[in-house]
Amino acid sequence: GVTLMKMEAGLDTGPMIEIVRTPITPQDTSETLTERLAQLGAESLIEALARPQTLTCTPQPEEGVTYAAKLLKSESQIDWTLSGEALAAKIRAFNPAPGTWAVKNTETGPVQFKLWDAEACPGSGKPGEVLKAKKELVIACGTGAIRPKKLKASWMPRPSCSPSRSSPARSSHEQHKASGHHDACRTGAPPHG
Repeated sequence: GVTLMKMEAGLDTGPMIEIVRTPITPQDTSETLTERLAQLGAESLIEALARPQTLTCTPQPEEGVTYAAKLLKSESQIDWTLSGEALAAKIRAFNPAPGTWAVKNTETGPVQFKLWDAEACPGSGKPGEVLKAKKELVIACGTGAIRPKKLKASWMPRPSCSPSRSSPARSSHEQHKASGHHDACRTGAPPHG
């Protein structure tokens, strides 16, 4: 959510004036959530400034205070041992920046790729193993699996993983299927792009 607060010397320590909450949906990325929070914050500020005589300050509670550290690019590497639910949430949280990445071993060598959107789904296998690649892509995680919705190889534009025939991502999946190489995805050097 968004909190309007009175400024103090400490970082985000001032008393709270207004609190506006919004749910985080399974479809949200950091980009969609940031846009929604910016809109809520602007609306809340305009409304508060229109009624200054009704505003009250409430001290922040001492318990439950946490510091949100800056996301590092080193954290963007895919960890297939996470649960499908946790990994899908991380992929969406790192979209658009810094993005998440992994490497897929193929017959012609490793292919670096970024995942931009995914959803958790049922499935079991070795973490990183491609479970399905024909009509949809499903990759095993520590528990459960993910269904990538948007991914791109480092040399491709940012396509959708929809099952349409014209999708470059589908063509890539079909090539992997045709080659018979569905070895586990592994991590490696981050992709360029």
